[in-house]
This record gives sequence, structure tokens and C-alpha cells, in this order.
Amino acid sequence: MQKKKNIRLLILFSVLLTGWVFYTFIQWKMNGNEVYENNLFSIEDSNSVNIVKINRSDATFTLSYEGVNWKVNSKYNADNSLIKVFFAALTEMRIRRPLSALEKDSVNALIIGKGTKVEFYSEDHLIQSFYTYGDEENSLTYITKGKDEMPFLINIPGYRTYLYGIFQLSQNEWRDPLVFRDMNWRNLGSIEVEFPDQPENSFSIKMGNEFFKIDGITSTDTTKLIDYIDKISLLQVKKYTNGNELEGKKKQPSMIINVLDVGLNDHKIYFYPVEEEGKIFMRKEEGNYGEIFSEDYNYLKVKKNYFEK
Repeated sequence: MQKKKNIRLLILFSVLLTGWVFYTFIQWKMNGNEVYENNLFSIEDSNSVNIVKINRSDATFTLSYEGVNWKVNSKYNADNSLIKVFFAALTEMRIRRPLSALEKDSVNALIIGKGTKVEFYSEDHLIQSFYTYGDEENSLTYITKGKDEMPFLINIPGYRTYLYGIFQLSQNEWRDPLVFRDMNWRNLGSIEVEFPDQPENSFSIKMGNEFFKIDGITSTDTTKLIDYIDKISLLQVKKYTNGNELEGKKKQPSMIINVLDVGLNDHKIYFYPVEEEGKIFMRKEEGNYGEIFSEDYNYLKVKKNYFEK
């Protein structure tokens, strides 16, 4: 008898609990709230994405997967390690909580007005888009689908990360910092190092009978030569610039390095020290400038006799 009574009480409790949950849900919906999947803004299959469009008030550019490389505006190689971090964050980011209905209009105006619009395409098909903005001081990242949609706070569960930081990177910050990306020992033909102000110290690195050598030196220190070639192949840009830093400065480069591959394609780099600022700038093709690390420049500007054994 007691057992049947307990079963009836359990059933009654279940019905009341279900009713309370349903009533609470209805009230919550009536107050302007919605139910959302916490991965509403995530990119579940990053391999399907081949175009990312980034639009801010100060910049508009595209990241695109072309052939075997990501490109910035279909012109410059993108930083592959940064691309990996970007898509890892997009896969793992989750909704932390929605903003209140009272905050909706003002927060959306802030996100859309001052933030970044990001669109993801698979071929020509738009698969995800959102607006995002951040409060760096408090490590908060806001996100919304549009001005009439609910804004949210997002994060990566288990990590205190400022997600918006990666969405506010400039076009140049997405570029591959490696100057000679395709240079390796297999395709290296020769290296010409020229000092316009001191032509007597210029030198050429070419293949000898068994290994590379310095033209004009009878016995080459191969250890120094290997280190030098490695340094060139690993040369990185500290940050890309528009070249304004060189306005009014000396126009003639202090050093020119020309790397020729086995197909005789040349990759020429011009170096411009700005001594009063303690900075070194390099230029590849016209309009393609970057600041490099001073220690790298100081290592590369050695003269021919440095390699004598």
C-alpha cells in the first residue's frame, strides 16, 4: 500500500516539476529571450572554409585558400600558424551568456558600429557570418548576427582569452613574416650580396664542385657559410609597413640580397637602416615594406672576408 502511495507521489511530483519548467520557459520566452545552441557562432568544419571576409571601418580584406596556401587579398602569403590558431578558436568558441533584452539595441549598435564583420564562405556559399567587438580591459568579446538579433558574450570554455584580439588584426598582421618562404637547400641556385656603398665587400654564394662556396675565396669556412644561408632562409619581418618611415630618408639601400632559385627566378631584398630611430627596413617589390630585427641585419651584413677559412 505504501509502495503504491509513493509511486503516486512520485508521478505527481514529476507532473508538477514538468509544469513548473514549462511555465518558467514560457515566461522566459515572453520576456524576449530565446533558446540558443552554445555553438551558434562556431565553425564546426574549418576545412570546408576557403574564403574569410573581414570588414571594419578602418579596413576591408580577404583571407583565401588558393592552391596549397592561404593568401591575404590573393596577393601575399598568410601566416599559416596564425590561420591555425584562428580556426582553432572558431571551432572551440562558445556562447557564454546572452545580453539582456534591455541591452540589446545599445550593445548591437556598439558591435556593428565599432566592431568587425566576419563572413565565412565555402566556395561561393556563405556558411557563417557575424559581427564582433571586444572590451580588452575586461577581456570580454561580444558577438551578434545583426542589429535585430540577440547579442552574446562568447569565450573558449576553460580559458581566459580575449577572443576579439584575433578579429581586430590588421591586413599586414595576417601576412607570413617569413621573407623567403619558398627558399630551401633543394631549390637554392645562388645568393648575391651587394653593398652599394662598398662594392669591394660584395660577394656571391654559388655551387662549387661539391658544395656552395664564396666566389673569390680560395678556402671557404663552410660552417659560417651554412649558418649564413640558414639565416637568410629564416629571415623574418618584425612588422610589415607602408614605407612611410623612409620618407625623406636616404633612398639608396645599404645592402641588397638577391636569392636565385634553380629556375633562375630572383627574389631581391633591399635594406634601409634608419639609424636615428635604430630601425632597419626592407623592401621586396615596390610598396612591399617591412621592419626587420636589427640583430638579423647585423648578422647578414658581414663582408666577404668573414667567410675566409
